[in-house]
Amino acid sequence: MIGVLAYFLVGNRDFQRVADLLPQIKVAAAENDIAPYLLAGLVFAESRGQADALSSVDAGGYCQLLPSTAAEVAGKMKIDGPPYSPTDNLRMGGFYLAQMIDRWDGDVTLGLLSYRLGAARVSRNINESGSVELYLGSMRGKSKTPLSYVEQILDYQQRFAKYDQTR
Repeated sequence: MIGVLAYFLVGNRDFQRVADLLPQIKVAAAENDIAPYLLAGLVFAESRGQADALSSVDAGGYCQLLPSTAAEVAGKMKIDGPPYSPTDNLRMGGFYLAQMIDRWDGDVTLGLLSYRLGAARVSRNINESGSVELYLGSMRGKSKTPLSYVEQILDYQQRFAKYDQTR
């Protein structure tokens, strides 16, 4: 029982941490012409709103950008660094997400998969599967697939939208 309560409380704290970032997230989303709550969902999935989050492959910040991706995006956005500020990490994550969605002609699912796996890998997987539908279908109904990541972000997109509309 205590474990369930602790999980519930930690989950709410993580949600609130990202919710507190909504003003900054909205600015970064507007700058990159993407839905603000989609970016909020991505921040939740990637870092739980922890600016100092660092993955086992050295992806860092709110948006968990790999150093090479961060450097490439920073160059395109004319952002000095590293190090990058938490605000710059949000801006760069929004920029990169917008690039990935644009690469797939606005398909958010493929854009998020590309953000997670890399666009080249997603393209290769689609080609090996024979179509987008077959690729996505191969992941449906299985736990802990890249599609689960996408579903989490889309779920939290709705949660952040609802939260923001009720406060």
